[in-house]
Amino acid sequence: MFQSDEEILEAIRTGARREAALEWVYKECKPRVKSLEWKFQCSPEDCADVLQEAVWLLYDKVVRGKLVLTAKLTTYIYRVCQNQLMTLKRDGRNMPLVELGEEDALMEEESPEEELSVLEQQLERLLNELGERCRAIIVDFYAGGNSLKTLAAKYQYSSVETVTSQKHKCMTQLRRKFQVA
Repeated sequence: MFQSDEEILEAIRTGARREAALEWVYKECKPRVKSLEWKFQCSPEDCADVLQEAVWLLYDKVVRGKLVLTAKLTTYIYRVCQNQLMTLKRDGRNMPLVELGEEDALMEEESPEEELSVLEQQLERLLNELGERCRAIIVDFYAGGNSLKTLAAKYQYSSVETVTSQKHKCMTQLRRKFQVA
């Protein structure tokens, strides 16, 4: 439908096919933003809300003539969503949308993020193949940033050493699955 980012921005700016352009941006970005669910341990609704806010932010900036695009449009939306989810995770659930400023350098190419998205999907699938306890320990430690002491208390292990050993066993299982996949 749209051949370039410039064509999309022009459609939004002029009002010609604005709705179709915004819908295209939303549908194009949705799978990549959905991949952030696991990374930030958030609900599908949170990702959908953040994506919708990012598309409206895009619309507002384009209409006001304030958008300075330094990367692909889809990369811009992805980064806005990533920053918002990071803020939500750090500060709580009811934070306003964080805009990307000049100091937030956007990646010039999209392919490393696409590769990461594929790896994230593969990792999520492999984590789901582990037992629930292993999955929870790995996610809580690596993605959640919980200390081993916190994990020992949460999962009722007798000591930090025990949870360390369990985490090591879980990671060994995950590495084996990853090598086979």
